[in-house]
Amino acid sequence: MSRGDLERELTLLSDQHQTRRIRQTVRDIIQCYEGSFPFDRDAVLHHLLGLSETRNLFDLATLHSVLADMQTRGTLSKTPSALLRSAAHATLAQATTDPNITHEISIYSMIYPELMTALTTRSVPSRNMSLHATPVQLQWTLFKIIARLAQQEQFDTIMPMIDSLVHSGSIPESALQNLPASGFAQIVFTILMRCCLNWGWRSRAAYLLLRTPDWDQAKSPAFNDIVREIAGYVLQEEEEPANPRLAVSLMVRIVNSQNAVTISDDNVQHFYALMMKYGFVQEAQAFYDLTRSSSVLAAHRYPPPQGASFIWMLKEAVSGKVNQTMRALVREVVEGNVDVPPLSRAYVVTQASVHGFMTYARTLWTRWEQDVFVTGDAGVNLRLVSLVVNRIAAVKHRAEHSAMTNASRVKTVDPGQDAQPATDLDLPEDVTSSPSEGRRDSPKLSHPGDTVIRQGNAFSFDDQAADYRAFAEHVVETFRRCHEPLERAHHRILNALARLHIMMGDPAEGFAVLKIIRDRNQTPDLRDVNVALSALVHHNPRAGARMLSRMIELGLQPDAASFGTVIHQAALHGDMPLVTSLVVRARQVGVTKLDYKTINTLIRAAISTPHDVDQGQLENVRELVDSLIEANVIPSPQIGVDCVHAALRADDPVTAHRFWQLLVKDKIEFTDYKQRAMRMRIARSIGRHLHAETLSASEANRMLGELGHGARVAAQQQQEQLQQEVQDEDEAQRAEAEAEMEAKDERP
Repeated sequence: MSRGDLERELTLLSDQHQTRRIRQTVRDIIQCYEGSFPFDRDAVLHHLLGLSETRNLFDLATLHSVLADMQTRGTLSKTPSALLRSAAHATLAQATTDPNITHEISIYSMIYPELMTALTTRSVPSRNMSLHATPVQLQWTLFKIIARLAQQEQFDTIMPMIDSLVHSGSIPESALQNLPASGFAQIVFTILMRCCLNWGWRSRAAYLLLRTPDWDQAKSPAFNDIVREIAGYVLQEEEEPANPRLAVSLMVRIVNSQNAVTISDDNVQHFYALMMKYGFVQEAQAFYDLTRSSSVLAAHRYPPPQGASFIWMLKEAVSGKVNQTMRALVREVVEGNVDVPPLSRAYVVTQASVHGFMTYARTLWTRWEQDVFVTGDAGVNLRLVSLVVNRIAAVKHRAEHSAMTNASRVKTVDPGQDAQPATDLDLPEDVTSSPSEGRRDSPKLSHPGDTVIRQGNAFSFDDQAADYRAFAEHVVETFRRCHEPLERAHHRILNALARLHIMMGDPAEGFAVLKIIRDRNQTPDLRDVNVALSALVHHNPRAGARMLSRMIELGLQPDAASFGTVIHQAALHGDMPLVTSLVVRARQVGVTKLDYKTINTLIRAAISTPHDVDQGQLENVRELVDSLIEANVIPSPQIGVDCVHAALRADDPVTAHRFWQLLVKDKIEFTDYKQRAMRMRIARSIGRHLHAETLSASEANRMLGELGHGARVAAQQQQEQLQQEVQDEDEAQRAEAEAEMEAKDERP
């Protein structure tokens, strides 16, 4: 085979990644190939070396055999330096995966003198300039070889190499001064890194620094200085194009070696800024978490991100829902480690409030109380007060639970929540006034905050709730003062202030603020009012009903969400008379579309019982369904099925038939097996009542006719079964009487 054919075959095999065949071909070339001309064999081997770096074609043993063959025949010195450099890089690339350290060291020993000769003579061993490596390329390859040998502790091999570089001027004398006191490998790496910095090879210096083993052995002022210098170059883009991934690797290595080296706070801030610029969110968060680990903090405390970098990291933690990092960053502000820019302080307090960091949010709001960007911000105060109100409810719930657990004495006090003047929503008195409101002896509480515990450690619960409420009132009052006079306040501010007052259980003051908006001939934001309404009715639906009345008085028309919020909570509280009245009132004011979630909650609350449904519950369901249908709000078929079953549990076939006719008949396919089974149950119930004469024959026949032929048959079968049971019982009684008569006749 000719030289050209052999080279083409090797290229084709490399393109196809036929590694095993290439290695066999190399062995054949070394053993028997001579070629047509004296230099054909070397040309083919040179071609192989050119392929070796980029394609990783053969292992170190094969590469070693190629170089050894050329050295034996005296042609290695004539090999172009670029090809030898390729062979060195191929060896370095495989050094971490190929355990054959003997072949690796032998390859370096063969290549190094030839590369050194090319570097010192600056000769071009080939007419093809592409095969000539530049002095910079040659010197960097020699440095990488020395670094690899230093990692393998091949000191006897390294010393002659360093001597030759010193004599050639490639290593300046200044690089040999003030070296680490211990660790031969660390001394070698320090020399090489100083050379790189001397020639402006900052990234290459960082490459060597990352591969320096056992930083603890190199612990010295000299090594610390060089680490800081390299880190400064990597993090500052003015010196050369930034390499953020290299910066990440370097900073992580430095922090993990806190016993050996430390870096300046400025470098840490440059790192966060670099991560922000390139959008390396996860890397920045991981680095921050690393700096806050116990092992790192035991040796050194690195600063958190500052300024724009801090806000960027906090926003990314919020959007990524990384709660641990988010909490840690807010804690940094609380502890005074971060100086937040004034325009960003509102965002920090808002996020602390939204995510439930009560103590942090309160501390920061108090610290920045004189900052109008915080105390005058509507979003900050709404979220902070909402958090405090929820915390008050939680404290009171714990107090009640503690009282029940410890069998403590409980005394109910007159709740001030419902003392606000409000006009009833055109509802009966027994609907708008809870039987427990304003009565000390009532066992029912209008909301969880109506209890005052007087035993054990319950004073702490009351004190804590009072403290929270005082703080919330202070927040609302401060917000109000920031925007007085209210007549000149922005529409959005007034909406927020009204919402705050309502959330604090002061709807009268809230509607007074809304009236200012109405006096301007503007429309209040119904969404804000609905949110405040939801907070109010959570504990007292009747107060919410009166709030709806006040809204109508002010000309603020409640929507489906307004009514649905109150109706939903009234159903959850089991106040079905209020539910029915509100449904009627919603229809009267033109609200005809309640959402299905509210409807489902209403009916399920009315029939939710694992046992029989009494007539009182069934009457509530009937009234509720009638009200919904009159309001053109039709419950779902599944709700209709539940209503039918509730009526059957109450043993009321007439109501069960009516629910089926209104809510199920035309909504579910008539032949569906579930509906057939339901009709059979209704029919059997009708049959029982017909037999018991609690249902007239004409009414029973009408309902059975609507239920279908199968239902009529089921009713007849039920009636016949009942008649048969009566006949059997009569026959049993007659037989028993005859037996008694016979017994009397046999007596003497």
